[in-house]
Amino acid sequence: MTWTLRESEKSSAFGTSCGFSNGRGGRSPLFSGALRRPWPNENVMQLEYIRREIERMRTQVHRQRGEIRQLQRAAISAASAESLLERMLDKIDELCAERDKLKRDQPGPTKSKVLGGRQW
Repeated sequence: MTWTLRESEKSSAFGTSCGFSNGRGGRSPLFSGALRRPWPNENVMQLEYIRREIERMRTQVHRQRGEIRQLQRAAISAASAESLLERMLDKIDELCAERDKLKRDQPGPTKSKVLGGRQW
């Protein structure tokens, strides 16, 4: 008994391929056209930026306090470093106030249908 391959059954290292293949190997397109989730609005993007900026500034404040301690141990005047630290802390307070304002302005979660949306 001899086996012959038909034109639609091309052999490969992984077995025979299907006859309905278009020759591209079932690759998915790079871009399907529609996005799965909506883009975040500008308010959310600003809120994330401010949060990152607050975290960065807090890291700088920590470093600045360390430098002030080093200056004090070396008996060097740290007045200018302390004034810089005060300005940094004021900036963090401003950013926190702006963050809180943006959080208040964000729309809250919609009421769900569970239990009729009751608030107890």
